[in-house]
Formats: sequence, C-alpha cells, structure tokens
Amino acid sequence: MRGAVLFDLDETLIDRRAGLVRFARQIWQEGLAQGVVEEAFVQDFLAIDNLGATSRRALFEQLSARYMPHADVAALVERFLSQAWVAPTLFPDALDTLHTLEARGWKIGIVSNGSSRTQRDKINRTALSQWADVAVISEEFGSKKPEPAIYLHALKKLGVPVEQAWFVGDCAVNDAVGATRAGLRAIWLERHGQWPAQYEPCYVARVTSLAEVLDVIA
Repeated sequence: MRGAVLFDLDETLIDRRAGLVRFARQIWQEGLAQGVVEEAFVQDFLAIDNLGATSRRALFEQLSARYMPHADVAALVERFLSQAWVAPTLFPDALDTLHTLEARGWKIGIVSNGSSRTQRDKINRTALSQWADVAVISEEFGSKKPEPAIYLHALKKLGVPVEQAWFVGDCAVNDAVGATRAGLRAIWLERHGQWPAQYEPCYVARVTSLAEVLDVIA
C-alpha cells in the first residue's frame, strides 16, 4: 500500500452547488419567493450561501427578508436539511478517480467540515457510501479543518503516516493550507475563485478537475 489520499467532500467529490440550485428552484416554482424572477432568486441563494460560509438559519432569514416575508424560517431550515440531499450529485469524474487511486494501491479517506446529518446524507446516498467508514466529519470528531487534528485522525483510521499522505480539496485554507500545515501534501482543486492573496501558495499541484489528480498521484 503506497499511502493515503484524503478528499474533501463538498465541491470536491459532491457537487454541492447543484443541490442548492435544485432546492432554490423548487422553492421559487412553488411560489414561495415573491417579486423576483427565478434565475435572480437562484443566484441570490448561492451568493448568500457563500460556499457554505453562511449558516442555514442566516441563509433563510436573509432570503425571507428579501423575498418571503411570511415564510417560517425554522420550517425552511428543516425542509432544507431533510430534502436538499435526498439525491446528491457526484462530480462526473469522482468515482473513476477514487477507484483508479485504489487500484494503484492508495487508501482513500474523506474529511469534511459540517454537520453529521447533512454530510452523512451526502455520503450514504451516493456511491461514496463504500468509504463511509473512513469518512471523518467535523461535528462528529469535535475539530474541523484547518485544525491539524482532523487530518491526522483520518490518517490514524487508515493506518497511514502523514508523510505518505495527500489531501485533495477545493478550499484554499481548509484543504490546502490546513493539510500542508498538518504535514500532508496538498492538491488544490480550483473550482470557485482564486487563491487568496494573504496566503503563499503551498500546494504541490493545482488542478481544475478530479481527473487531473491522477496525473499528479501516480
């Protein structure tokens, strides 16, 4: 066994944005949003979400204030939690990348910030379920990226030393800077946005798709 490759979940393996777009369109099509065309509502939904940086409650409080003055915010949050990830979407090259790496002798793990409920739904309702036992979720573990402990815990589960480990993810700070500081080699998956100017690039490679990872990790 060569070592381990750890992957972030949202916007790395799972197309989180696709799930948000489906949910936003459903709300609009039901007539819950007022005074806004569908595409503008969807784009505002994504902007307020800010790649998951906004809490669910804050997201729906802002949307309600703008477009849904009579909405029950708590009910919208619960509906989102129960419905948004019924059928999560994997990026098209995700499974082939994971299986190819395994065939080359690498162990696979998943490390994700977020709640156990939503992140486990995304894993268990897709083909990622075969790696559920080696998935570390921040709410369950009690530490989150970019803190070193969560990466090292995942490697301990896999029985792999840090010097034999890679981390692949889309978030510059959580996935590249954090993993590098913990001693892993990082591959930054550039999907949404540029590298933040306040951080020196610390990744071994920058890619724009998971398939490109296979050219970096032999």
